[in-house]
Amino acid sequence: MENYSKILKCSKVPLVIALLIIAISIALFSYSLELDKKAEVEPVAKDYNKLIAYEQDVENEYVEVTITDIPYGFAEEEYDGITRNYYFVYDQYDYMYIVRLMDSTYTMLENKYNDNPEEFSYTLKGYIFEDPEELKELAISSYNEAMKKEIVNQENFRSYFGNTYLDEVLTPYSDTSSTLVGIGAGIDVLAIVLLIIYIVGYIKTKNALKKYDREDIEYELSKTSTIEYKKAKVYLTDKYIVSKVMGLTVLEYNELVWLYNEKRRVNGIPTTINLKGFTNNKGYELAEVSAYGEGENILIEVMNKIKEKNSQILIGFTKENQQSYKEIKKNK
Repeated sequence: MENYSKILKCSKVPLVIALLIIAISIALFSYSLELDKKAEVEPVAKDYNKLIAYEQDVENEYVEVTITDIPYGFAEEEYDGITRNYYFVYDQYDYMYIVRLMDSTYTMLENKYNDNPEEFSYTLKGYIFEDPEELKELAISSYNEAMKKEIVNQENFRSYFGNTYLDEVLTPYSDTSSTLVGIGAGIDVLAIVLLIIYIVGYIKTKNALKKYDREDIEYELSKTSTIEYKKAKVYLTDKYIVSKVMGLTVLEYNELVWLYNEKRRVNGIPTTINLKGFTNNKGYELAEVSAYGEGENILIEVMNKIKEKNSQILIGFTKENQQSYKEIKKNK
């Protein structure tokens, strides 16, 4: 058998992939922090009214508008558990705008207006974003309902509200930053899983090579009589069962007392079939194949080959075998 000595080594592939993923996540988190820092620096605000007048109100511009009346709420939406409230506001020239405000800002404006409605004014600042179609429809219906006649429609919407709305909360970096953090956190979970796989594999390999002589295992693997089930990750030598499922497992045939196949499912869908092997005090994953194709037949063949070496092994997951195994454990 070629490269048989490599079979006894713990694969470093999960470790390398995990470290690569961690490096990528660090880069994503770093870039997210850079975006957050940019968002904290307030740029020079442009006149929102002039931008609309010259049809230059494009997304991601930082603008300001001075309002002279209390905002009129007309829409709200739930987004990721957060309520977004939208308002109509008027400037000193009686031009209308759509803005999104925090509850705290609206309460502050309401108190300020109630204190002195005649001299009320406040300069709102924020980034502008294109009006979503649903927001446009709500603005049109709400405005026409308030005016009690059809005034605004899709064709003349821009002349009343422009192409955008002012958002005092979001920045051009908000969605990108949160997306990067989400991706980074998600792939870190994968990295942790891979690290656990590597650590478990490393420990299993180390323990297996403590229990048996490495040179003897290598010698057994090198024999032409050794049967290799590469897809199932198991090798049957004259003396040992050598498994590469989640690290290295080495067992002598006379150690095993029970074998059966176990079908694994994800969301109810079969994914893999595992050959479970039990000594008188412990269970092992001896082989693994896809739940589709010839995988199950391969594991049946593996079980039969093992039984040829140890005719006393219980085969199959039956009530009788479960009871027999309980008795074996009691009498060990």
